[in-house]
Amino acid sequence: MSSARLRQMGAASRQRAERMSWEAVAQQYLPMFEQLASKTARQRAVSAANVLQYSHARSARRRHDDDACDYAGGGPRPTAAAGVSAGL
Repeated sequence: MSSARLRQMGAASRQRAERMSWEAVAQQYLPMFEQLASKTARQRAVSAANVLQYSHARSARRRHDDDACDYAGGGPRPTAAAGVSAGL
């Protein structure tokens, strides 16, 4: 092999090795990690919004149930109170 061909192959090998350096590989993975982090953040935001919406709906149902209880005489059901006092 000629020395020119060896230099050409050496330069090509160096270029290929530089594409595989830790920094180069990290730069290739960075967009993927950023995309995953963004997707996870969006999912958490949606999840938090769903929890908040559920919490508000549940609070509204409780207020409604409390209001209905007030109109119906309020207090615990007699059978429930009797069971507690009887030690059941």
